[in-house]
Amino acid sequence: MLAYGDMLESKVRPLYKSLSLLRYPKMEMVPLVLRALETLSESAETAKKMKGLLPEMLKFLEHWSWDISVMALDTFHNLLGQLKRKEASSMAVNVVHKLWCLFDATEDCVRERSISLFGELLGKTVWRDKKAMRRNSWKALVQLVLHMNDQVPSVAKASKKAVLAVAELLNWKELKQLVQTEQMWKMGECLLAKDSSRAEQFVQDSKPYLLNPQAPIREAALRLIGLRTMKARERDPSIRSLADQTSLILKSLKERQKSGFPLRTLCCWCC
Repeated sequence: MLAYGDMLESKVRPLYKSLSLLRYPKMEMVPLVLRALETLSESAETAKKMKGLLPEMLKFLEHWSWDISVMALDTFHNLLGQLKRKEASSMAVNVVHKLWCLFDATEDCVRERSISLFGELLGKTVWRDKKAMRRNSWKALVQLVLHMNDQVPSVAKASKKAVLAVAELLNWKELKQLVQTEQMWKMGECLLAKDSSRAEQFVQDSKPYLLNPQAPIREAALRLIGLRTMKARERDPSIRSLADQTSLILKSLKERQKSGFPLRTLCCWCC
């Protein structure tokens, strides 16, 4: 019906409600339907009829099966790519906040696609949606910066592009320059210096990554937290002990990295 040239969007939209029924009880039908929708989304003609698909498709992003999530992400990518910028922008605002939890997925392809889609959506933002998109960008910034240290090259590359998209949206020239020159060791200082009111939230966003299975991401998170602690020590001597402890951890981190960073130490330190 979607592929039929004379079929109107209003006639097709009610069919999208049946997507929720695919979860019960025949789960094997889900990938078959999503694969068909993914293929149809590659056509500009059918993509225009699929705008009503968004609410139901959002539910499949955080699916228990990673291949379902990938198909949903690819469908969104195709769908938004076929629409005019004005249409894509309004839809993008509803999608981006669903992508954050996928940035830390175990599967490399889910991390890569979700981060890539996030960056693309920022680039499709029109003026009326920029305020909302800027808020979303701030909330995802620490995640993206830390994943620039991802050991999977494709994920690190996607994260770099996404941070550049954030810098463009926020008109943040210094951040853009650091990303382009790959001065990642200065990224944390750049974030903390930009807006002191957001510094504490940046630290809170970094803490979960102290338990990330990838050592480079753990190190980047610890550096950001350490920078914040050291800056706070300059204003409040009462937290000197915590700052000194952070400094010691940072100093010994490289020595321990070769044999694997002990997560137990980080857990105890964060408590």
